Amino acid sequence: MKLHGTMQVNTAGHLEIGGCDTTELVKEFGSPLYVMDESLIRQNCRSYVGSFRAVYPDSEVIYASKVFSTRAICRLMQEEDMGLDVVSAGELYTALSVNFPVNRIYFHGNNKSPQELQMAIEAGVHRIVADSFYELELINSIASGLGKKTDWKPYWQLRHILRWICGEFTAISDRRYLIWNPMLRPPGQ
Repeated sequence: MKLHGTMQVNTAGHLEIGGCDTTELVKEFGSPLYVMDESLIRQNCRSYVGSFRAVYPDSEVIYASKVFSTRAICRLMQEEDMGLDVVSAGELYTALSVNFPVNRIYFHGNNKSPQELQMAIEAGVHRIVADSFYELELINSIASGLGKKTDWKPYWQLRHILRWICGEFTAISDRRYLIWNPMLRPPGQ
């Protein structure tokens, strides 16, 4: 088994993570048990942020909270200068409950409900990735009803988000608010 981060085998032959004997953790908390290596998570965040900003100084690395969304992880991502991608009201609630900066939250997700969109708009989330023109209209309607103004920009004027999944670039989508549709092109192109 390859050991990562603070993992090591102690003198009793037990796996330790962060100095904690996993056998003792299972005795105390039961099984199954998820143990996160905070040091390794922070190291990975710093590596991603540092690597991207070395080449693209204005870039923002965004954690996909659907992978693992807890208050502690949201706080950690904020401390490590990461943005946060949320896809549900629950994930948004978790982020807001630790005062994650709303200008660094990206609200993705297909089939977002009007209630979820209203929650995001009321909270002041600056970046909502819409799935369709219908959703754009819905967002505008909700924002208008709340007395808020939307600031949609044509997708070809925006910088891009690179999605990195399992170590490979798998998709490119447009940054902030709008639709990625490879069939759409700017006028005249």
